[in-house]
Amino acid sequence: MSKPSKAQSHHAAGSRTHGAGVLRPQRHDPYRPVGKLPEGSTCPACQAQVHKGRWVRSPANGGMHTAANATFPGSSRASGSAHLCPACTRIALRDPAGTLHLKGRYVSEHEAELRALLAHTAEREGALHPLERLMAVRRQADGSLEVTTTGIHLVRAVGHALQRAHQGQLEIDYLEEESRVRSTWTRDD
Repeated sequence: MSKPSKAQSHHAAGSRTHGAGVLRPQRHDPYRPVGKLPEGSTCPACQAQVHKGRWVRSPANGGMHTAANATFPGSSRASGSAHLCPACTRIALRDPAGTLHLKGRYVSEHEAELRALLAHTAEREGALHPLERLMAVRRQADGSLEVTTTGIHLVRAVGHALQRAHQGQLEIDYLEEESRVRSTWTRDD
């Protein structure tokens, strides 16, 4: 009986390859392009640009683009092309990556404070990560608030900010098969 080769031993029935099952598969945003976009590519909706392979905001003007500040030093719109960024694509299609529900009596009693915290947290996170944005904050018929975001990380950041400032219970559910997150923050007292 001959000894199986290395290639055969890794694929034999019942055997496992080194590290199999250790790493979880990465979640992929279906709205991110498959390949790298050209340097200097600009989103026509929000003016974010591709810089070194990432969507970024201009460092001038606090990280926000204006019509006068639409490119980085050393780059120009001519060097890239117009591509809708993943966040603007989600907004246009009304397809949020994250949903956060704020529930409980506390929500209706402190709605203005909660909305201010949501806006402040989204602004802070958006300055660092331009693809993480609030899409909408809607009051529901039962008095709860539904917050939708373009990225999954903003939901987590907002949820933790709510816990720090207003306590309450936070539940986060990362959906394995999709690049989405659903979360609920509840406070009744």
